[in-house]
Amino acid sequence: MARKRPARPSASAIADRTDLPRRFTEDAVKTALLIASTETLEGFASGLSQIAVDEAPGSLPGIAGRKGDLPLPVQGRILRRAGEEDAAGIARPGIVMAARPRALVTTPAAATVRYRGPLLDYGNVIILEPQTGILLVLAGLDVVYGETGQVLPGGSPVGLMGGAGAGDDVVQTGTGTETGARQTETLYIELREDNTPVDPLEWFRTDKDDSTNEEIPDGRSRRNAGRCRGDHTGGSAASGARGHEKRQCLRAAGLVRRYLRADLARNMWKRSTRPT
Repeated sequence: MARKRPARPSASAIADRTDLPRRFTEDAVKTALLIASTETLEGFASGLSQIAVDEAPGSLPGIAGRKGDLPLPVQGRILRRAGEEDAAGIARPGIVMAARPRALVTTPAAATVRYRGPLLDYGNVIILEPQTGILLVLAGLDVVYGETGQVLPGGSPVGLMGGAGAGDDVVQTGTGTETGARQTETLYIELREDNTPVDPLEWFRTDKDDSTNEEIPDGRSRRNAGRCRGDHTGGSAASGARGHEKRQCLRAAGLVRRYLRADLARNMWKRSTRPT
């Protein structure tokens, strides 16, 4: 007898969350004025405090102790790192990740929703505040969940990527490494400390960022870290040690990939300069 697959969560079920605490109420008029008068993300972020009404004092628990270990908001791979130019020659201070169509985007830590909706040329955006002075900007979403002023627990869904089937009430879950899974959608991630952009990769755990399949110069695709990808289970101490070993193994695999590319380039150059 064929086993039934577990039902995928629906977008409407996620969007219908009504029991979340609210830190402040959004002033819709001030939000509209801020959007109309803003030309940069920096300018918009600096005015976010103006749209909050009756804001509760204090801050959520700090995330400084989790720096470098936060989970990425979406399953996928890194296309561009901070400061790298895109095809149009535009460099942004955040990173761009490739993800599957209809992939679920989540908050890596408990956070207050400071803004959600369209913004400038970023498309649909959600701006999260995990602690006072830190803003996480997620841009390029097809659907955005939550309401401005709500406090979301860590791991909460905050949006869906677009792509094939956009508009369907179905959420794609899983790692995205299944056969045929194509990562055709892009999510822009920017992190700001005291309204100054910093490299997001300083905060996120990136063991699997872009290492599942990597294209090398001769067009072949190599599976890297084949022996590093097993799941580690057990007690907290053992799990932490194994996780450290896994990260070391993946870093070593990255060095091997760079060596193979350099070696291939040297061989191609030798063939091109060999007398005929």
